Amino acid sequence: MDPERPLRDVHLPLPRVDLRVTRRADTSGTDEGFDIESSTLRRILIVAYRTAGTPGLLDEVHSRATHERCRFVLLVPRPYWDPETEEAALTLELAIPLLEEAAGGHVEGLIGDTDPLVAVRETLEREPFDEVIVSTLPARVSHWLRRDLPSRVEQLGVSVTVVTARTSSRRLLTER
Repeated sequence: MDPERPLRDVHLPLPRVDLRVTRRADTSGTDEGFDIESSTLRRILIVAYRTAGTPGLLDEVHSRATHERCRFVLLVPRPYWDPETEEAALTLELAIPLLEEAAGGHVEGLIGDTDPLVAVRETLEREPFDEVIVSTLPARVSHWLRRDLPSRVEQLGVSVTVVTARTSSRRLLTER
């Protein structure tokens, strides 16, 4: 990683824009068209580490961005074995372009505390979010699910969506 290249962790307040979604008269026989008159920008915090660029999370981000105006921030908790944040920075570097493509726009990246709950709490104290997406490994291997991170984040007063990475249905080779 190039130490001269800054990561995307600038915290700039975005202006609030009020928009309302209204349906327009449909003359084609389908009900798919709508005009955006006014609606609120939805602020979504994504908490992920190993799953930050997985298809399920990318699909969720794309779906949200397609149906409503969103601002996404990816929070990557530092792994406890890497106090210098190199691993978390690499995760951001790899995941941000994928998430930006899925979102159709800028995604901010943050590195947080080694405890994901502390990382989320500190981020929510700095800036309000409408929702937190917890992206996690499958239940059988997820430390975050074992620690009940989604429920604990909900207790901070924010709605939570859990996106769980799929496991491979193929048998993995363990030896060559």
